[in-house]
Amino acid sequence: MRQSLRCLQGVLNHDFCPWANHYVYWLKQPIGWFMLADAAALSIGVSVAPQVLVIFAVISVVIVLGVAWPWIGLRGISCGLSFDRKRASEGSPVLVRITVVNRWPWPLWGLTVERGFFLSRADSAEQIPAACLARIPAWSRTTFTWDFEPQRRGRYPTETPRIASGFPFGIWQGHRPITVENELLVWPRMASLRSVPPIHGRAQAVGGTPNRHVGHEGDMSGLRSFRSGDSLRHVHWSQTAKHDRLVVCERQTTGRRRVQLILDGHKEAHPGCDGANSLEEMIRVGASIGRQFHAHNANVDIRLGRQTVVVTPGSQGLNRLLDALAIWLPLEDPEAKSLPGAGADDRSLLVVVTTDRGARRWISQLPRSRGAQLVILRFGTPDDAPESRHIDEHCRHSTQGQVEARPSWLELDGRDDVLARLVRSWERICHDGWSHC
Repeated sequence: MRQSLRCLQGVLNHDFCPWANHYVYWLKQPIGWFMLADAAALSIGVSVAPQVLVIFAVISVVIVLGVAWPWIGLRGISCGLSFDRKRASEGSPVLVRITVVNRWPWPLWGLTVERGFFLSRADSAEQIPAACLARIPAWSRTTFTWDFEPQRRGRYPTETPRIASGFPFGIWQGHRPITVENELLVWPRMASLRSVPPIHGRAQAVGGTPNRHVGHEGDMSGLRSFRSGDSLRHVHWSQTAKHDRLVVCERQTTGRRRVQLILDGHKEAHPGCDGANSLEEMIRVGASIGRQFHAHNANVDIRLGRQTVVVTPGSQGLNRLLDALAIWLPLEDPEAKSLPGAGADDRSLLVVVTTDRGARRWISQLPRSRGAQLVILRFGTPDDAPESRHIDEHCRHSTQGQVEARPSWLELDGRDDVLARLVRSWERICHDGWSHC
């Protein structure tokens, strides 16, 4: 029912005649109706009653003042806009600072900041203000600040913002572009996960298995003399006392495991009126999983359509991953012709994040190895059968006449709080996986 109402709302608000907008949009501003009234008063005053010409003159004066005042006022100001940081997450407050320089010897009133802070261009077309500036003193440089909470990932401002004024009558608005000093990159909102599941039931499958190279992890592999720069935590005190000199422990290092993450941006996985919502939820889930594996020293590669982002260790690699997710826009046919060779190596894991509508297509493409896993977001309703039924009953592939069911790794209800469900389901599979190691 909720999905049907959203679809109905989309149909009722759809622009079926965009070619006619150029001819009728001027009626959306009050000046259009003032001009019609002025023309009607002139016609009646000339043909019927000359007294109506007084009304024509009054309306003409109001139109001239209503257009000239904001137009002249905006010619004498300049604006600059900046954010207090370069990166933020969805829903986190960001301080926006706008500086207005007024070069006129009189103050200005009724200024608004428009465009660039909206989720859709429909809101921009309706000129919903992002902020209102009450008064700009004469011959001044004034700075205003306000908190902005981006509700969706992306690069802000989404378009060039502008400052507008309709003072004093509001029958016509003048506009002037605002100079953007720095942009804001908004990352997808992520869940706080605390562990990672083992791969193939092995305890070191994600963190890595020890090898013979010297490092700072794993078991002790030998002893050596102290060198400048060694940590005192590595000193072997009993051997130090025995030899009367500092002796430190050498430990093993671990080999990093490879995790390949694919986000399904195909239009089949996100159809209908809920397409944008399901895509955003899928990106949030993928970002949460990718960040968690990266935090546990895995080599993470993320596939975004035909683009592959290699996440290097450290904070810079994580920033690169989240930056790519923030600005990713799926193409019409985003999937590459071949999948990465996951599952051929015990040290690799392939994770595909998709929806219940896109799961069928992936079942036939994924390798059969246990190193390939599905994370499925379910957005179907009981009326959407067969997709709304359990994935295990329908996502099957056949080889030589044999049909084999492929269960999903995680199934999340996309109609609820997806990230909260991800935390609970993730902790459950981590607990179950490690308990069987």
